[in-house]
Amino acid sequence: MRVHLLLYGMMCDGSQVRSIFISDVHLGTRACQADRLVDFLREHPSEYLFMLGDIVDFWSMSRGGIYWSPAQNTVVQ
Repeated sequence: MRVHLLLYGMMCDGSQVRSIFISDVHLGTRACQADRLVDFLREHPSEYLFMLGDIVDFWSMSRGGIYWSPAQNTVVQ
C-alpha cells in the first residue's frame, strides 16, 4: 500500500509548503505506514493539509479486523 502525497508551494528556503494533499493512508490496517507519514508531516510543515480519500479504511477493517497502532493515533491527532 502506498500513501499518495502532493506538495504545493514550496517556500524558497524549503522549510514550509503551502499545501499538502494526502490520500490512501488506510488507517486501521496493518499495511498503513503511519510512522512514515508522521515523519513526513513533521519534516514538512504546511499551512493546509488536505486529506482526500481512503484515510481510514473502514471496508478493510470490517472484513479483516481492526489494527490501530500508536502511530496511527498520532496521525489522527
